[in-house]
Amino acid sequence: MPAGVINLATIAALPSPTPLRGPTTITVDDLQMGQTLYLAVGDAFTLDSSVTGPIRIGDARVAAPATDAKDVYVAIAAGHTELHVTHDVCAGTAGCMAPVFLFILKIVVQ
Repeated sequence: MPAGVINLATIAALPSPTPLRGPTTITVDDLQMGQTLYLAVGDAFTLDSSVTGPIRIGDARVAAPATDAKDVYVAIAAGHTELHVTHDVCAGTAGCMAPVFLFILKIVVQ
């Protein structure tokens, strides 16, 4: 992990008090809590406008961006993957010393 990046999933991850299930909208609060999202093949989830920054899916064979909608991801096949969101509080502002956060959403497709 690059220097200066804080991985909240390893620092403050709590077990999902109520696992997220099925088609849903994921907020930055869900990401900060280290949530796990359970989906069936064919289900989709949407990233709320509060989720900003570069987004990466670990295994695009399990879940991938929808081709016809922005911020929508589709469960393609059974398996496990993660959605990583890098959030830069400073948004590139020169001289800003705030940390960059890495949020991780665990995704289980059944």
